[in-house]
Amino acid sequence: MVKRFLFALLGAAAVSAAFAEEPLLNHTGAVTALAFDGESGRIYSAGEDGFLKIWDTRSLDMTGSFSVSDVALTAAAVSKNADRMVLVERRGPSRFGILLRSLKEQEPLARIFIESPVNRIAFSPSGGMVIVAQNRKDSLLFFDADTLQRIVLPFQVTEPVLDFYINDRETAFLAVTQSGTIFYYNLIDNKVIKTLRGPKNPQSPCILPGGNYLLTQSGTKLSLVSLATGKVINSAELPGKDARQIVPRTLGTVSYWSVSSRELIVYTWNYRKTGEIFMPSQMIRNPEPVSAVIEGGSGFCLGYQTGSVSVLGSDSRNVPISSVFVPEPISDIALAGGILYAATDRQIHSLSAASKAAAKVPPLNPLGRPVYLYAVGGDLLLLGAEDKGSRLVKIEGGSGFTLASAEFDVPVFSLLDNGSLLTVMTGDRRLRQLDRGTLATVREITPTVDRLLFVSQEEIFALTAEPGEKSQRLVKIRPDADAAERTPLTVPPAYRLFNPGNAARFTLMTREKSGGGEFFSFFDIDLTGAPYSKRLLWKTALPAARLNGIRLTDTFLTLVEKKQIGIPTDPDDAPSVIFTLSRPAAKAVEGETELYILNTDDTVTVCDKESLQPKGLMFVSQGTLQYFPAGEEPVSAPPQPTQNGQNAEQN
Repeated sequence: MVKRFLFALLGAAAVSAAFAEEPLLNHTGAVTALAFDGESGRIYSAGEDGFLKIWDTRSLDMTGSFSVSDVALTAAAVSKNADRMVLVERRGPSRFGILLRSLKEQEPLARIFIESPVNRIAFSPSGGMVIVAQNRKDSLLFFDADTLQRIVLPFQVTEPVLDFYINDRETAFLAVTQSGTIFYYNLIDNKVIKTLRGPKNPQSPCILPGGNYLLTQSGTKLSLVSLATGKVINSAELPGKDARQIVPRTLGTVSYWSVSSRELIVYTWNYRKTGEIFMPSQMIRNPEPVSAVIEGGSGFCLGYQTGSVSVLGSDSRNVPISSVFVPEPISDIALAGGILYAATDRQIHSLSAASKAAAKVPPLNPLGRPVYLYAVGGDLLLLGAEDKGSRLVKIEGGSGFTLASAEFDVPVFSLLDNGSLLTVMTGDRRLRQLDRGTLATVREITPTVDRLLFVSQEEIFALTAEPGEKSQRLVKIRPDADAAERTPLTVPPAYRLFNPGNAARFTLMTREKSGGGEFFSFFDIDLTGAPYSKRLLWKTALPAARLNGIRLTDTFLTLVEKKQIGIPTDPDDAPSVIFTLSRPAAKAVEGETELYILNTDDTVTVCDKESLQPKGLMFVSQGTLQYFPAGEEPVSAPPQPTQNGQNAEQN
């Protein structure tokens, strides 16, 4: 018979199965502990409600929910092969339980009690021991990972241990105490090798991977300590005293999250070079207060006070895996008729560009999947992918009523609106023109093209590659004659187009190989009158993933590494930086007086178009579009420390 622990509930005599599987619902209280298994891609969350939840980061679903305690759970750890798990439960001010659980059979294995808060709990690298650092004199406890039977080692640490490290071969053990003493212990000979005096009374110390360096915090001061000497190598200022550290998985990065400001700040450093340490590389703002964070794989796992769990990927895109609380990913934004629209896979949210008032009942997204948005007068076009093609839906601005739809048996790559007809380019390199109102096909065009650039009332301008040519040539197509005319203008192979308003002057990003490298160029293309011209704005070897751009009327702004906006002034020089973004950007749309920037963390920054200064922040939370003016919700660049030493682009 399967063993079960019995707990008293609310003082009554009735008992319940401690690990009975429950419906797949979110935690009913804050998430207080997270554990991540990289091989299986699973997150294990524990909360104030005493539940253990299992999340699959690949299918983005909750796969298990178990009631493991009648009190709050405060810590969790999973073994290296993910067959067992330990959880800490808070039974009183100084009484804590340690639960050992099988993850394969989903059964309890053992349970013990200790009379002190737990500073840290972990499995040894081999999975044979559970190590507990408690907040009392006899602070280090070792247990058998199968039975939780105490393993007594011949050395003791006589003050609370705040953090510990054991190497992969389990021959050496390091511990950092409350006073700042660093112990080195030989597990083979069972003796202390040496002790060092580190910084006094360290706050939230963390031994980095490899066991050579220690991070400590004192107020807002972050210090890197050598574990060979116990001396501080370098330091920097944190954004606030409430910044809490995330245990790093690599030597070159460390992350902090702030409780009050709901920010997650990623720092990078080069410990070998003085002056190149603790530089903030990224800041992500969360729409809800975060209660627990761990690093998982190439991103982060976040637990919220609302009881849900999310994954923050390496590309900074929030991917929710919660069935209740949804910080919905925004797939695209567009401005039509004075209304800013933000598309999620469930809804199209609208916000008045003048009053910043969000619609109370946002129109639904009839496609039920991430879409691209195109403004057609005051209405909106939704472009979504089908199994083998694309679907285009026109909805009425403001109300969201479906006005027309069209289906294509091949993917739609780009779309331009000339005011009377819609011109689309499909994946087979063909063009067709649609009626703007009904989306019915008016004509199909025979000449094939590689890139749709600009559509006037009488002509279509596109790029095409011909056999033997390394560059692409501008062609002019007359739809009524169904014929193409080659022009003298050529460019390297086009990579990205910046022409949001279907203007005759636009910016084209090209890609070309030279020697063993790859170069990207930004050209200003002018088709306002013959002869057509091009002008090189900037050429760079930066990877395409770190480049983007914004076209504002006749001005082109370059997003360098998606963090800084600059104006190209000389093709041989980097763009002059005029504005530093607080978060990586993916796309921008232009209003009369404002610029709306869609960020890769699924927020939208509202900026003044003249000064480019941020005016507010928008995001979708719990199915509702939220807007915070800059005075209420600060939108700022990552703090600079004091040193002591794609969306896929559719046209």
